[in-house]
Parts: sequence; C-alpha cells; structure tokens
Amino acid sequence: HKIVGKDRVIKKAYDELNSFYWTEDELMRYDTVIKREKDYEAVLDQKYEDGLNQGKIEGKAEGRIEERREMVIKMFTKGMDDALIAELSGLTPDEVAVLR
Repeated sequence: HKIVGKDRVIKKAYDELNSFYWTEDELMRYDTVIKREKDYEAVLDQKYEDGLNQGKIEGKAEGRIEERREMVIKMFTKGMDDALIAELSGLTPDEVAVLR
C-alpha cells in the first residue's frame, strides 16, 4: 500500500486490481459494503434535498406574508377602516390593528 499513499484514484485502481484475486465470498461482502455506502449517501442526499425544499416553502410563505402586509399598508393609505381591511385581506381585526 505504500504505492497508493493518499491518492484516491490510485487507491481505487489498486482495489479494483486486487479484487481479481478475491474469493466469491469476499466479493459479495465487498459489494454489500459498497451498496450500504451508496444507500447511506442517497439518504444524506435526500435529507439535503428535503432541507432545500423546506427552505423554499418557508421562503414562499414569508413572501406571501410580506405581500399581504404591503397590501394592508396600501389599504391604510387609501383610508380604509380596519374592519374592511380585515375582511378583504383575510387577517383578523387584531392583526390589522398590529400593522396600523
């Protein structure tokens, strides 16, 4: 293994070449280990994707809240009363009062 050192490509090539001398049992165990590693990587990738999707959902929700808030502020500037603003915006009267 001194030839391999820390070079991953050479190590992979060395392992592939070395595998020609393995027994069938050793090859099956090796394949099992490789499959587990790939399954684990797939799980991590899925968790990462799920996290990104959750972030997108939260970002969209925050965007909708901001749009609604801007709409309510425009309604204030047009002189609308709080009850009408609540009815049109879908906010409660208390939420409208907080924004005023």
